[in-house]
Amino acid sequence: MATTAALEITEILSTILDFCSPKDLCVVARTCRTWSELALQSLWMDLDSITPLVTLLSPLEKVSEEPVRWAYPANFFTLEQYERLEFYGSFVRTIVYDDAIQLNGQTGILESSVYLNIAAAFIGRQPFLPNLQYLRCKIQYEQTSGGIGVLASSELTDLVLDIQCQKGAPMVFESLRRRLPHLRSISITTSPTISLQDVEVPLSRFLADSPHLLQVSLPQFFLSKRLSETLGTLGKLDSLLQTEGGNLKYPMNQHGCNLEFDSGGFQYLTELQFNMSLKRATDLFLSSNAPDSLTHLTIATRMVTEEGDLRKFLRALASSNPQLRDIELNLHTDKTLRDPEAITFRMLAPLLELDLDGFLIAHDQPLSYTDTDIMDMVEAWPNLKWLYLNEEVAISDSSTPPPGLDINHMILFASFPQLEELGLYIQVNPEFRAPFIGPYPRLKQLKEFSLGTSVLTCPAASEEIAMFIATLMPKSDTQVIATYSSWLPQRAESGQNTTWEEVFKLWPKFCRAQEMLHPELEAKDNELETQIELMASLLANNDRLMEENRVLKENMQLVDSLRSREKELQAEIEKLNSLLNQRKDNELNQQS
Repeated sequence: MATTAALEITEILSTILDFCSPKDLCVVARTCRTWSELALQSLWMDLDSITPLVTLLSPLEKVSEEPVRWAYPANFFTLEQYERLEFYGSFVRTIVYDDAIQLNGQTGILESSVYLNIAAAFIGRQPFLPNLQYLRCKIQYEQTSGGIGVLASSELTDLVLDIQCQKGAPMVFESLRRRLPHLRSISITTSPTISLQDVEVPLSRFLADSPHLLQVSLPQFFLSKRLSETLGTLGKLDSLLQTEGGNLKYPMNQHGCNLEFDSGGFQYLTELQFNMSLKRATDLFLSSNAPDSLTHLTIATRMVTEEGDLRKFLRALASSNPQLRDIELNLHTDKTLRDPEAITFRMLAPLLELDLDGFLIAHDQPLSYTDTDIMDMVEAWPNLKWLYLNEEVAISDSSTPPPGLDINHMILFASFPQLEELGLYIQVNPEFRAPFIGPYPRLKQLKEFSLGTSVLTCPAASEEIAMFIATLMPKSDTQVIATYSSWLPQRAESGQNTTWEEVFKLWPKFCRAQEMLHPELEAKDNELETQIELMASLLANNDRLMEENRVLKENMQLVDSLRSREKELQAEIEKLNSLLNQRKDNELNQQS
């Protein structure tokens, strides 16, 4: 009886239905009235196609070939059909819409009459999907670009647009304009055929009519001065990203995107991803209206012209946004202009002033850094979770391997206590020998290791290298991504990369062998770590007690000083009282 009663509680039943497949939900919906509505809500809540909805009104039939077009056989429907569509449409919370639909094993598009019939049914009433909150659209055909307006809902908060048709792109934004009052996030990607000039005006109007936007993601060439000014009026924009896509037909700033902070409307930004020259970016972050609340920053540039540009930019960035936690620097240069300059760790020194959780740098040349630089990073970034130090170089016109980090120095990265992702470009010396320093420190927290590899000139050392890496990364479930750099000679001819492949075939075997043969070492390691943590805790408590003791001594000295002063004041009071009494006696004597 208690079990039956529990299944009538909405929260419990909803939790159970979350684990049911669509087929099971259909069965549950036919069980009883109590379960039916909740099962239907779960079944229709998330749709990966619009087809189930439009076929509720009436079955579709094919009306043309090449392209295949689908339409309703009649343009008049009964009230019962409309009510059925309205009933099930009210359950939908998220939907993935692709204007190229699959029906009866064929791919086609819906005739505009389908959208018109649905729109006509809801004129003067609630929207077609009144509770829709997330909409993901792919628009490939001009004929269907206006149909997206049918899906608009006043409750929609997240919108993802993938626009592939050039002529229909403006219609997409016009059909959605002023219909999404609660929109919080929009992400736009486009095909390379679409330029900013095609959509700038309708897109700017659409953004201006969405005052509650917090997150905006635009194609990389779409951040014009006009759109920058429009975004600045939103007031509470939290995230601004530039994605791949778009066409550079439109006149752009020679320094990259036309992002401007002049309006002062970007003060709430915490995440920024943009494409700009370092000189221009430096001026941007030194401006008086630059945001000072950034925690995540990604900059891509092919315009590194002078060695000092990077240092100046990072100094301006660190001083204006001291709370930055994640930084990604994509500094691949335009090799049609000149050979890229090497990046040294000295240029990145301003970042040591920040307490980073993640750092990535990508460049054509390997990053030059020393053991001291690594330990400086360990000291400056104790909470670092992911670190990618240019693991994939991009030099394609050289047969000489560029220098990388000596593989023996990988040990130093185990000093990062919380590191979960690591990317390095390494090299192996001809006479490789694993360093013997007793038990190696281990990268026990590591979940992903991305490795850019130089030429392996000592193929015979494959097993020793694999064993060395397995000792550093003892978890066999660590994901290893071996990146074979593009500058290498033909793999089939050189056979050098196949040696690295052999290394990473052997590595998990050595890991499993260590796990099976030496479980006591793991237990000892854990015991040692526990003792170290306990010792650290004791030391911290000792420091705290010493500080409290120092403060107590200072307080006692202060009390002694006050007591001494009190005695002095008491003596002065007694002296004054004696003088007062003497004066009174004198006055009485004179009167007598």
